[in-house]
Amino acid sequence: MRRLTILLATAGALLLVPAAQAFANGMLTVNIDGTGSGEVSSVGGVEGGGLAEGSPPIECAGPPPTGVCQNEMEEEFEGEEGLWAEAVHVIPAPGSKFAGWTIEEGFGFALGGLIGEPCEAESNPTECSVITLEPEDAKVTATFECETEGGCEGGEETPNLKLNVEEGEGTVVSNPAGLECTKAAPGSCEAEVAEGSVTLTASPAPGYLFKSWKGCDVGGVNGRQCKVTAGASLKTVGAKFYKVFSLEGSKSGGQGIMSTSPGGVNCGYACNSSSALYKEGALTVKAKAAKHFHFVEFAGGAGSASSCNGVTTPECTIASFNSNSAIEEVYAEDAKNTLTLAKEGGGQGFVKTKPTNINCGYTCTAAEAEFFAAETAEVTVALNKGTTKVTWVSGAGTCTGNALTCTVPMSASHSLVAKFE
Repeated sequence: MRRLTILLATAGALLLVPAAQAFANGMLTVNIDGTGSGEVSSVGGVEGGGLAEGSPPIECAGPPPTGVCQNEMEEEFEGEEGLWAEAVHVIPAPGSKFAGWTIEEGFGFALGGLIGEPCEAESNPTECSVITLEPEDAKVTATFECETEGGCEGGEETPNLKLNVEEGEGTVVSNPAGLECTKAAPGSCEAEVAEGSVTLTASPAPGYLFKSWKGCDVGGVNGRQCKVTAGASLKTVGAKFYKVFSLEGSKSGGQGIMSTSPGGVNCGYACNSSSALYKEGALTVKAKAAKHFHFVEFAGGAGSASSCNGVTTPECTIASFNSNSAIEEVYAEDAKNTLTLAKEGGGQGFVKTKPTNINCGYTCTAAEAEFFAAETAEVTVALNKGTTKVTWVSGAGTCTGNALTCTVPMSASHSLVAKFE
């Protein structure tokens, strides 16, 4: 612990204590008073001053009343008189001035090595020290006053821009600075801004979107921005926001396109989920299956979209979309059937299909593949050298007789046996 050399002329005889002895902590209480406002904070840890940092430090701010701001005064001076000290600092708010200290308990004193002066009203120091000889509590009041008789704002501001939030809720900020208005309709703010061109920017509150402006300069609307010309007289501008609700869309089971009318959610084949915001009204959710897939149903609906649960048609209309909602589109792969090919005889031939699911070369003896039920397999046979014909011992579709090209509808499973001679 740092040693503090103290000259305390009015404190009486010194109280000597052993170096190892510890004292209980005193408590410093700070109040803020007056017509103005400002901040009072503990300085703590001053080099050479022996001031404790405090736990927690004092942070007392705002216009009165502020309640009570407190901090422990903890300090032991080895081999010297036991003193408890705290250095405090004041910062007046704009338009206010620091008027002085009132010490109700404890006393202020200019100690060698401590910061500032004693906390005495005569000198009105903005940095000063509060002292107690014993582990007792200290209490001081910092008084702030307005700089002018017209009030802390000077009484000189003349608003020349008024913002009305006519619908919904949001924030409008001006550039150059001066106006920052966060309101729900009906609400308004007035401010004094620099004369000349002013750009207003609107930001909707959560759950809202920006709708429109009123009172902007001709040609001054650019989406969320509005340009006005500020002068000496009051200029009034209106802003509107509208309430919106979210739809969380998702897909499962297969591939398809999820969309809505009006637009918002647009989730393609490779997309798993999408969300968008909509204003209140009718909303249609649409499903479009990819090739070889089919739409099964809408499921998992919550909020306004719960009315779509179990709907098996690819479109579902929500009559009144007015809450945060969710919906899932369920797809499934189309049915498949099997085509089996076997070869026999002493000859050789190449058998392939389109789609190219079967590709059985000259030395291939058998093959099997799946085709979607809606497909038709186109079969082509190529005879190897020395082979004169193919005979379909077991055929299907037009693959009969000695056909070298034929088709097999795959609405059911089929077996083909080709004999090469």
